[in-house]
Amino acid sequence: MNNLSKTEKTAFFSENVFLLRGEISDSVFDMLEANGAVHTPHKFSKRFADDKYKSFSFFKGIGVPQPETLKADGKDAKEQFLFASQKLGLPFIAKPRYGSMGRGVSLIENQKQLECALKKCKELVFQSFIETRTQDKNRSDLRFFVIGGKVVASLLRIAKDSASIASNAHQGGIIQRFNASDALKASAVSIICNAGLDYGTADFLMPGAEPDKPLLCEINACPGFEALETQLNINIAGQIVDYVLKLK
Repeated sequence: MNNLSKTEKTAFFSENVFLLRGEISDSVFDMLEANGAVHTPHKFSKRFADDKYKSFSFFKGIGVPQPETLKADGKDAKEQFLFASQKLGLPFIAKPRYGSMGRGVSLIENQKQLECALKKCKELVFQSFIETRTQDKNRSDLRFFVIGGKVVASLLRIAKDSASIASNAHQGGIIQRFNASDALKASAVSIICNAGLDYGTADFLMPGAEPDKPLLCEINACPGFEALETQLNINIAGQIVDYVLKLK
């Protein structure tokens, strides 16, 4: 795109719609915006969704129920462990502030485990641990895939074994269709729209004691969908493309 002439750029950016996936640099967003290109996601929405603490703070401000989430507060593992354990209790969850696909998420029960987590990622957020086990004793979460203000898939994601805290498909998790209520679907749509996203996912935790009161865990601006397509035979890619081509 940088090598196009001014005339070529005008035609290129006006005649095409841009669907961005994965890790997108600010320079790409800035180029698209400077040339008035129709694109999704937008820079602000992508950065907002990627930042787990920023999105938590926003949704807390508008009253969306969530597990308590904290920024790491302290210079070393000892200070951070004391801070998080006093505020959240034990165990608690540590996850990269800017992460995806369940990478780097750890269940912290002692200072040594937090030291190991900090070696993998220096900028963590800490979250209350919510026990969400299925009848098979494996942990799970509920994901809603939203495109253009409509839930196109509701699914239960179940961890591969009783010791795992990650339910992501690429880490061996199992996905199943889930018959969600209209109210919960509407909540997921509202969350994605409030994030400024044309499409995305909202993940909820369902506490065993109160399964009818799910907690928003996180949102994703560029969620994966390969396992959803292959295991449940739902054409997510086609629906995204169809929607994006209608953007103005």
